[in-house]
Amino acid sequence: MDTAARTVGLSSEKTPYGKVIGVVTDRREFQAISLAFSKLGLDQIETWEGARGVEEIEGWKETVAQTFLGDVESEIVTRYLMAVNRGWIVFAVVVDPALARQVAEAAKEQGASEVVDFGTLVITNY
Repeated sequence: MDTAARTVGLSSEKTPYGKVIGVVTDRREFQAISLAFSKLGLDQIETWEGARGVEEIEGWKETVAQTFLGDVESEIVTRYLMAVNRGWIVFAVVVDPALARQVAEAAKEQGASEVVDFGTLVITNY
């Protein structure tokens, strides 16, 4: 079997990489962030909350454990789990790396916390 031409794709929910991720405490803050992202041309926002959110974010632990800086990434994922367990909303948007700072700043301006750009090579906290 020729494996050189094969690729493995990850479902977007299964990995935090390539996304700007953050936390909001309620739907009002989430709506404000959605509006800010919409103005930037981003309308595909993922959210994690409740038991389903905990389950999906738990799945990120395995993904980040396999990376070089897994300890740092694992700590960030743990903070997202804590947020969901408190009843808060974790959100993410897939962004072009060139837009990550602008997207993160827009989220922070609307009250988001724990805003992180999970780049493929660099993770940036805002």
